[in-house]
Amino acid sequence: MDQNYTGRDIDPDTFDTMCEDCLGFMTEHTGDLEEYCEKITYNPAEGEPMAYAGHDLWLTRNGHGCGYWDRTGAGEAYLYVGDDGRIYG
Repeated sequence: MDQNYTGRDIDPDTFDTMCEDCLGFMTEHTGDLEEYCEKITYNPAEGEPMAYAGHDLWLTRNGHGCGYWDRTGAGEAYLYVGDDGRIYG
């Protein structure tokens, strides 16, 4: 999807849900995220620690594993491209 789509292709309702999920996770796990950001080894050219945290949330909630499953019950979320070319979840 990265090669053919950008954030502008995400359906507005899907984007709102994504933001609500992230905000809820951040609110519920503030201490864990602060600790994560202090301890993570990362490449600044690829983003800041909080970007890694968001990526790890996405991977974990979809069963790929990054260690978050001990701290979140977010459930799975998958994106798909609709017939209109917009991204939905």
